[in-house]
Amino acid sequence: MCMKPVVTVISCFYNAEKYIESYLNEISKQSFDNFEVVLINDGSTDQSDLLVKQLLPKYPFVKYFCQSNKGLGPARNFGLKHALGKYIYYLDIDDRIRCDALAKLVDIAETQKVDVVTFNSINTDETFEKEQWSPYKTRKIKEGIYEGEHFVNRALTKKDFFVPVWLYFYRHEFIDQVDFKFPAIVHEDCIYTIHHLIKATNVYFLQEILHERRIVATSIMHKKISEKRINGALEVLYDADKIYNAYKKTSIGIGIKNWCYLCSTLAVSTVEDSDFRKKYRVLLVKYFMSRVYMLDLKCFIRLILLFMR
Repeated sequence: MCMKPVVTVISCFYNAEKYIESYLNEISKQSFDNFEVVLINDGSTDQSDLLVKQLLPKYPFVKYFCQSNKGLGPARNFGLKHALGKYIYYLDIDDRIRCDALAKLVDIAETQKVDVVTFNSINTDETFEKEQWSPYKTRKIKEGIYEGEHFVNRALTKKDFFVPVWLYFYRHEFIDQVDFKFPAIVHEDCIYTIHHLIKATNVYFLQEILHERRIVATSIMHKKISEKRINGALEVLYDADKIYNAYKKTSIGIGIKNWCYLCSTLAVSTVEDSDFRKKYRVLLVKYFMSRVYMLDLKCFIRLILLFMR
């Protein structure tokens, strides 16, 4: 009888033939060996599928699935359905984690009995050789265990809150209890992360770099801004407003207001940097006219400047 894996690493990709072999090689170096990888091909049109099938015999811990292109959020949701691990970690195909990362994360999750463990990351060039500036390298909050709401409030008030899911290691049962799926939008991590951390009984922050993010020029965040990306930012904004109204009178109200500022800035800056300013600036102004509480001064000024470009 096969032993159930302790950790499931979920990774999804689209046209990633350039990174697949490196990804599998890196993840196989983990000192913790009781894990599985659920690998989802989200409708690639390059040679990714052929390459994965050629490499699979070398990596028996990988479960491989193909689906039509649905986007990163739905692909992760699909991967979670096939995950057997007690803990879940979402890792992008072009990134890597340190060799002892899973061992340390499992140890903390088990000894501290937490729903989520979070940690630090660095940015590198495409070869992982040259480190680049990263906002995730060090954090202002102290290492230790926090109640979920307290962690969110503290991180947001210190302007030290980050949304990428690859910064978080989740207890599978907790994810099932929350029952909140990745939305099918760009910026899906914003909504997924805030909803899970608010609902966590406790979160452990480890002041240590366990993840390395490869800066890829062809990633969606480095491409020309599309309307799909703008609409994703708007969905994040609308969700933030709902969260604010649910928590504004609670002990984390101040932190959640800062979350509104961040999401408003995301929406305004995304429109500002796009070729669709004229189409969306009126929509933004109409939206904020009845929600001035979502804007800080800097974002308000940026909103006004949209009409001067």
